[in-house]
Amino acid sequence: GLARTSRTPGCTRGLLFYDVDDWMTLVDLPGYGYASRSHTEREGWKKLIEHYLSTRQELAGVLILVDVRRGPEEEESALAEYLESVGLPCAFVLTKADKLKRSQLARQSAAIAKVVAPAIVMPTSSQDGTGIDVVWRWIRAAVETEARGEHDDDAPHEVPDDDAPDEGSHDAAVETAAAGDHGPGATGPGK
Repeated sequence: GLARTSRTPGCTRGLLFYDVDDWMTLVDLPGYGYASRSHTEREGWKKLIEHYLSTRQELAGVLILVDVRRGPEEEESALAEYLESVGLPCAFVLTKADKLKRSQLARQSAAIAKVVAPAIVMPTSSQDGTGIDVVWRWIRAAVETEARGEHDDDAPHEVPDDDAPDEGSHDAAVETAAAGDHGPGATGPGK
């Protein structure tokens, strides 16, 4: 995988940048919705994330990772509403789909989809690979839409049908490859 993960939510404490084949940059943001950290620290992450999202012109979309068994927290739903209001595409990646029976997964995914609409939901599992191709298709559509300079109504609210390569609570921003400067306070590969 691209990044090290932890069993304890809240281990990402800054912005981590990952260049993907000179095609795009994935940015791992702290998952402040469900993290084993103090309220003060989570509020600090919220300010960091909001500043980043409001100042990065290269953003093509945001993936909000949520454990399918718990659904989105209030902060994660509020983030999706904000992103929708500024015309930035977002989708909920429902992690740990392998932990539920098929019927439970269908019910839980449908319930979450109602709460976060118009954002789409994509059940995934890092264990068995479920849904990973769907996430990559969404990313590709978001990057291509940004590269064409289209926004708002052209945001990928659906996952296109084509192929593309290969969890806790994290959010991930997707930037186009043209983003050379990772901004102040950035950490991660190449920093």
